[in-house]
Amino acid sequence: MLAGVGVFAGAALLTFFLTADIFHPSLDEGIYLEGAHRVLRGEAPYRDFFAYTGPLIYWLQAALEAVFGANLRFLRLSTAVAMGLTAAGIYWMALRSLGWRFALALPPLFVCLRLPSIQHFTISHRWLSTSLMTVGIALAVEAARSPRNRRLWFAAGVVLAGAAWATPTDIVLLGWLGLAMAFTPSLRTGLIAMMAGVVVVSIPAAGWLAAHGALVPMIVKLGWAGSRYSIANKLPYGYYPFAFASARGLTSWLVALRPLLPAVLIPVTLGLGEFELFRRRWALPETLLLWLAFGMFLTTWPRWDVNLLIGVMPPFLVLLAIWANQHLTDRARPAAFATGLVLQLGATSLSLFFLVWTVFVIGAYSYFPTRVGLLRNSAADGEAMQVLENTIPAGSSVYVYPYMPVLGFMLRAENPTTYSYMQPGMMSIDDETVVLGELRAHPPEFVLRQYLPDEQVLQVWPGSDRTAMRFPAIEAFLDSRYTETGRAKSDHFSITILRRRS
Repeated sequence: MLAGVGVFAGAALLTFFLTADIFHPSLDEGIYLEGAHRVLRGEAPYRDFFAYTGPLIYWLQAALEAVFGANLRFLRLSTAVAMGLTAAGIYWMALRSLGWRFALALPPLFVCLRLPSIQHFTISHRWLSTSLMTVGIALAVEAARSPRNRRLWFAAGVVLAGAAWATPTDIVLLGWLGLAMAFTPSLRTGLIAMMAGVVVVSIPAAGWLAAHGALVPMIVKLGWAGSRYSIANKLPYGYYPFAFASARGLTSWLVALRPLLPAVLIPVTLGLGEFELFRRRWALPETLLLWLAFGMFLTTWPRWDVNLLIGVMPPFLVLLAIWANQHLTDRARPAAFATGLVLQLGATSLSLFFLVWTVFVIGAYSYFPTRVGLLRNSAADGEAMQVLENTIPAGSSVYVYPYMPVLGFMLRAENPTTYSYMQPGMMSIDDETVVLGELRAHPPEFVLRQYLPDEQVLQVWPGSDRTAMRFPAIEAFLDSRYTETGRAKSDHFSITILRRRS
C-alpha cells in the first residue's frame, strides 16, 4: 500500500514539476478553462455555453479555480493527479497478477512513454477519464478475485461512472463490465453493487444538470457530438499526422516512433490474450482484464489516432507483462530467461532515454510572466504574449476566432458568445448562425483572429466536412466592423488583433 502511494505521488509530482508551467497554445485546453470559469460565475454547461463532453471536467476545474484562482500551473493539478492515479492503477493491477517487481517497473515505463508528448500535458477530459478508467478496471479485476466483496464492486461502479461523466463514450466500458458480470455466474452476485455505485454518482450529477435546466440541452449536445464530432474525428486505426516531418538523427527518430508503440502493442496483446484464453491458461482476473482492456480501447472510437491510443495503454501493458512473465522468464529455460531479461533491460533503457530527452527539451525553455502565472516555452512565445497583454486590457470583451480559446483565458478576457471556438469542417451552419447573432448583439471590443490553412485542418481532422471549412457570415461581419490593430506571432501561433471600429 505504501509503495502504491509512492507510485502515485512520484508520477503526479514528476508530471507537475516538469509540465504544469509550460505554455501551450493548445486548441482544446481553453475550452475547459473558459467553461470552468463560466461555471464559477453561475453558468451551466450546455445551457449557457457550448459543450459536448461530460460535465465532470468543468466541475473539477471550477473547483480548482475557486481554490487557486486563475493560476494556470495549479489548474493543471488535474492533469498531474490523473497521471498519478493512472500509474497507481497500473501498479495495483501488476502487483496482484505479477508481484512487486513488475508492479514497480510498469508505471515508470508508462509515464516515460507519455512524457515526450509535452504538448499534450494540458487540461482535458481525456486525462481525467483515462485515470478513472484505469483505477476502475483495477478495482473490478480485484473484485473478481473475491466476487462477493460488494464494496469493491460498488467502488468500481463509482469510479467508472465518474469516467463516463467526464467522457461520455466511456459508458461503453461500463456496459462492457456489466455484460461480463451478467454472463459470468461467479461475478453476477456483484452486479447490483456495481450498478448501485453507478447510480450514486449519476443521480447527483443528473440532478445538478436538471436543477440548472441543462439536462435536456446536454442530451441534445451529445446528439450533436454523435453526428458532427464523430464525422470530423473519424480516423483510421493508428493515424499519425505530422509523423516524421522533423525527424533527424537517431534520437529524433526514436521520439518520433514512440507514439506508434501503442498502435502495434494493442492488437498484439489482444491476439496473445485470445490465444491464452483458447489454451485456458488465464484465470478469471486475467480474462476480465483482457475483456475490459478491449472495452477501454473501444472508448477511443472514432478517433483512433496514436495520441488517444497511448492513453488506453495501461491495461495492455499489464497484460503484455503477464504474458511475458509466463513465457519469457522461466528459469528452467535459459534462452527464454535471457530473452526476458533483455526485454526488461531494453524497456528500462528506453524509459530512461525518454525521461532524459524530455528533461533536456524542457530545460531549454525560457520563463516569461503572464496574467495566469509564470510560464515557460520559447522566448518568442513570451514576446507574443507580451504583445497581446500590452494591447488588450484584462477584463476586455474578446472573441477568439476560430480556435485557441486558451488565449482568451490567459488574457483574463470575457467571451460574449456561448461558443469558445468554431472548428472548421465540424461546426454546422446552425452553429455559425448562433455565433453571428451573439456577435451582433454583443460585439466584442477585440477579436483575436487565427488563420488555419485548410490543409492543416484536414491533416489533423481528415474527416472534416470540406464544404464547411469557412464561416463566411462571421468573416464578413468581422471585416465590416473591425480593424487590424496589431499582430502577435511566435513559434507556435500567429494571431491578428482586431479592434471594433468606434
